[in-house]
Amino acid sequence: MSKIKRIALFAGMFGLPAFFIGFFLLGEQQYHQTPYFGKLTIKGNDTIPFSIKEYSFEDIDDKKYTQEDFKNKYVVFNFINSGCPYEDCNINFKIFKYLIYDEFEGNAGFKDAYIVTQIFGEDSIERIKTLRSELNIDKERWIFVKGDYQPFFDVDLERGNPWQKKDTIYGFDREARVMTILKDKDDYLRGKYVTTIADEVMRITKDISMLEKEQRDRLKSNK
Repeated sequence: MSKIKRIALFAGMFGLPAFFIGFFLLGEQQYHQTPYFGKLTIKGNDTIPFSIKEYSFEDIDDKKYTQEDFKNKYVVFNFINSGCPYEDCNINFKIFKYLIYDEFEGNAGFKDAYIVTQIFGEDSIERIKTLRSELNIDKERWIFVKGDYQPFFDVDLERGNPWQKKDTIYGFDREARVMTILKDKDDYLRGKYVTTIADEVMRITKDISMLEKEQRDRLKSNK
């Protein structure tokens, strides 16, 4: 009797879906590689991934960061309106905290993952500081950036440059305002998500896990 048939029989005897039995008994599953964004064409049809240009910024506590601070780190980048979450928002702040920040903090598998959020809008950043304190957010794990900081979004992400396109769904001045993107440990863009949609946000931790597996597989193949 084949392994698949034995699994189906076992599942039938115990009233369990064969899919779940197979998941545990058939060994390691196959994963799709997360895509690269911002392809740069060179020498005819050959392409290489777009590597993020050198960057630096200052957070709302006046601490300066450079590219070196995020070397070999996963970084999730997005934007937040300074009026959030009390007024019209481009991000469901508490859901994002629950799905991403809390996962990063509570799971050792995400020890190398950080969030960098650009503040925009005319309200005082003191509101964001108050919110950060109320929700007990570690300011060095979830970094809130002041100033007009946008180099990660100023690239072509398959459907155009979100920094140069107006948001036609939610009405923000830039499409980038409602986007989240993911940088891998090699400074390539490997994920993009609609920040306002919970199902999109949920993919972030999954994609980081896939990137970790990709890195482990690469290390094994190099031995």
